[in-house]
Amino acid sequence: MYSCASLAGVPVNDLFMSIQGIAYTMKNYNTLMKMVHNVLEKNMLLQMQKEDMYILSALTSLYTVLTGHKPLVSVTGNKIFSSYREGIEAVLLADLETAQLLRSLYFAAEVGRISGLFAFFFTLKNIQATNMNYLLLINKLNKPG
Repeated sequence: MYSCASLAGVPVNDLFMSIQGIAYTMKNYNTLMKMVHNVLEKNMLLQMQKEDMYILSALTSLYTVLTGHKPLVSVTGNKIFSSYREGIEAVLLADLETAQLLRSLYFAAEVGRISGLFAFFFTLKNIQATNMNYLLLINKLNKPG
């Protein structure tokens, strides 16, 4: 007997790691929003957090359908950053890693609708990484060092 995941061609471990990465990023957005003093940057972070909530919900639902149980994600404690810039760099790295996982899921998925979903999500994570690069750049220009 085949599982739903094997029939869809979705590597469940990569799906779980994507969920874990997004949960980590979302937790770090909360820390960053406490450190930011610029309304524009705070709004950008809020928008990216909202997008991640959508992605997390969809991937969690897909994981549940494919495996028959909800993923047990554990992101313990808030990350303490020594600076806002360090936090941006951590979220940027997590966004890029998650985008790479979602890209590999896109290529592995054998069902068109599922691969389309992964394509949308990895594109969105790449856009978020671009936004984080922008925040990093303007913070480096405004506060050298």
